[in-house]
Amino acid sequence: MPYSYKNELVSRMYSKKIINELIAPAVCCLSVVVIHTIDKSYTFLPICASLIIIYFKFRSLSSTKGESWISPEIVFLSGFFVLNFSLAILDLFSWSLYTVIIDDKVSYSSRNEALFYAFYALAAFFWGTQSYKKNKHENIKVFCAYPGASMCYSVTYCFIIMLVCMLVIVGPSYFFGGYQGVYGRSGLANGLYYLAQILGVASGALLIIRITARGVQKSAIEIIHLFPYFLLMLLYILSGDRGELIYLGGPIGFYIALSESHKKDISINKLMLIVAAVLFVVGFLREIRGADESFFNNFGMVFFNFDFVSLIGIAMTNVGSSGLLLPAAIDEVIENGYVYGAFTLNALLGMLPGVRGILVDAFGYGEGGYLESASLLSDRLLGVGATSGIGTSSVADLFIDFGLFGVILGHFFLGVGAKYISKYCWYSNSWEGKFLFATSIGVFAIIARYSLIPMLVKYVLFPFLLVFLVRKILRAI
Repeated sequence: MPYSYKNELVSRMYSKKIINELIAPAVCCLSVVVIHTIDKSYTFLPICASLIIIYFKFRSLSSTKGESWISPEIVFLSGFFVLNFSLAILDLFSWSLYTVIIDDKVSYSSRNEALFYAFYALAAFFWGTQSYKKNKHENIKVFCAYPGASMCYSVTYCFIIMLVCMLVIVGPSYFFGGYQGVYGRSGLANGLYYLAQILGVASGALLIIRITARGVQKSAIEIIHLFPYFLLMLLYILSGDRGELIYLGGPIGFYIALSESHKKDISINKLMLIVAAVLFVVGFLREIRGADESFFNNFGMVFFNFDFVSLIGIAMTNVGSSGLLLPAAIDEVIENGYVYGAFTLNALLGMLPGVRGILVDAFGYGEGGYLESASLLSDRLLGVGATSGIGTSSVADLFIDFGLFGVILGHFFLGVGAKYISKYCWYSNSWEGKFLFATSIGVFAIIARYSLIPMLVKYVLFPFLLVFLVRKILRAI
């Protein structure tokens, strides 16, 4: 190839990369900001601009050799979009749907405003992911380090003990559609439920990393030890715990990411098909959980009468109902003002065992007010004393705390963290980096549905610290 032609080709590729990763997203952001200041009724614009940004991020990852489009970046953007824009998309096809779901709980102006705020959060996350660039020497490496057998088996045996204890305490209702089986019970049940989760994902991640590094043929014992991991996954399917199921599936996502990393320029149609398949499963589980018959009767009824498109619509409606949280948060701030970091402070205190209890006993901490956005928004949307809750979202939580500035800043730093995991941990040749990638990918898929700090600490940081502690103990023995 002539030198001049090669330089021209490289220049064109670089120019295309600049357009796709910088100029086009910047134009999208600028267009939304301008229209937002002129007329807030053009809600289709933030939806379209969000899709464009996701498309360019997907193309950037899928067309780069050695990288995987199955990453914290893509799973967050996809989950965030479905969560915050599903109802608005369905509203474009059925004007009555939005009114029925909302039931006059949020104002019309806040519904429109929320779509623009959601776009700003998504765009901030995107620009956060652009803050870390791949070094020239970084390439996906063949494993030369993997967790030891004693480490994997010790964590797995601890997981088995915790799983048995959790099932004994929670009770058999959890097996057959008892989605709320763990809630409303003792603190012991909730604690065992949580420990079974993080030990399950830690066990699955360690074993899958070891199997991937050593090869399937040399890993018969490790594959057998994966049985409890898949058993917990089955229990989540039976119970309808969709968020927990996605979190637990993070290590499997890591394995798929490795197998897909050698492929280049994967079609956007494949991403859409995967999203549709996930929505179908969510809709299927929602219908099974929502019926009044026994689990197996529900399963048979839904299985033999399902319609693929309708189940996707059900999933979009069910998951997208969380899109009501941000309009409700906007109305709450208009009526009562911001809480100026009180919810974030409470989340940080919750990381220190016993601190909140001491503050409650000594100073009456939290009496007469809300300590988290989830309870506030649930009371606002469902009414005080409702038997269930609607939870919170990353945008709604930050907006009540710090306003739009907090939403943008929080999601920007979340994007920085996602990029760090996608790059540093992905290219890391240590099993610790791969472990962090495997355990966090499921978190980023669902974190838009929760408050950021508790999710990152409880489901990313604590599993890593737990494995680190086990390694220290094993070395000391």
